[in-house]
Amino acid sequence: MSAAYIALAVAAITAISRIFLKRGLEASNPLTGMFVSLAVCGAVITALALATVPATEVTLQGVAIFAGIGLFAPPVVRYLTYVGIDKVGAARSSPIRSLTPFFAILLAITFLGEEARPNVLGGAVLIVGGAFLLSKKPTKKSPQRSWRKWDLLYPFSAAILAGCAANLRKAGFAFLDSPILAAASTAIAALIVFSTYMLSAGRRGELDFNPASIGWFLVASACTSVSIVLNLVALKLGDVSVVSPILASSPLFVILFSAIFLRKIERVTITLVAGALLTFAGVESIIFL
Repeated sequence: MSAAYIALAVAAITAISRIFLKRGLEASNPLTGMFVSLAVCGAVITALALATVPATEVTLQGVAIFAGIGLFAPPVVRYLTYVGIDKVGAARSSPIRSLTPFFAILLAITFLGEEARPNVLGGAVLIVGGAFLLSKKPTKKSPQRSWRKWDLLYPFSAAILAGCAANLRKAGFAFLDSPILAAASTAIAALIVFSTYMLSAGRRGELDFNPASIGWFLVASACTSVSIVLNLVALKLGDVSVVSPILASSPLFVILFSAIFLRKIERVTITLVAGALLTFAGVESIIFL
């Protein structure tokens, strides 16, 4: 299976994970959801690595590289994304955060020597545009919150760091051959960073484990574990400039799966149709042209 198809599978699995996460959040909070996700991913992927990765494939340098990536992606990236939404609102933050594929492609061309193929660049534009339209929610009339221009640096920094992470993961496979071990190193580092933050910030008391949410969080975390490993497999096999834009098509699958898993009727609007068509056209451009 090519890297493009694996990336498409990752986008779909990520969407499923978000659907289950949303169900869990109805009875809990994002802090708990993120902690469960990081803990389960760390445990599951590490167990898988211990059971399947030969000791001969383990290199301290490679493990250190992917652990270093885990220190900021996803913890810092997700934090900057949330703060950006809080400071300037989703309407202003989301378009900037959606620029991740462009930064990933730019860095891949500059530092990894990847080819700037027209179909990939064009597909990236279509996918990012489609993802933005699919993620856009109708705005309600409400008082405008004041914000400062430099607050836009939060989503901008998140997009850049996410693009950097994709390139660092690709480069890291020169030192570590196993995507599973790479995923385990990243997951454990991310869990340590997030746990340290919760303890130092005194937010441990906000964790809300209850029967109504924990099951959904566990299923979502299992999906996330699979998507993390497949994401790294895709990056190992293919170019960042191909994989990153396809991963950004996840909002399309969120819309499609919502009706199945949440049993909710989506109101078909011109915006949704345009977003779906743009995203589909972008994926087709990258995979088949």
